[in-house]
Amino acid sequence: MSEWKQFLNKQLQDPEIRAEWDNFKFEFDIVEASIDARATGETVIVSPTVSVVKENNHYLAKCLENNLISQGNTRAEAIANLQEELDLYFVDVYELSNVEKPFKLTILEPITLSAS
Repeated sequence: MSEWKQFLNKQLQDPEIRAEWDNFKFEFDIVEASIDARATGETVIVSPTVSVVKENNHYLAKCLENNLISQGNTRAEAIANLQEELDLYFVDVYELSNVEKPFKLTILEPITLSAS
């Protein structure tokens, strides 16, 4: 195990540090995959999960991995706005790695619960 992994594992035993690490896991995974891809020349495909809900007269699109939220007058507009927000959020990752642009969003379809 590398010195970095040993250090990280020791630090993650602290619940406060673990909570912060978990909040940024999505970003860390992208960076780690980008570093690995750079060594092999491969392209990284990132697929954040998005939930879309209608609230009053607007749609809200939320990235479940990093809690970015965007809105729009239509479902498609909310998703497009979130895509743009994610692109801006990860602009440094795009510039420094082989991450495919734009991200391929995984859109969760709404479910309908029926009373039995």
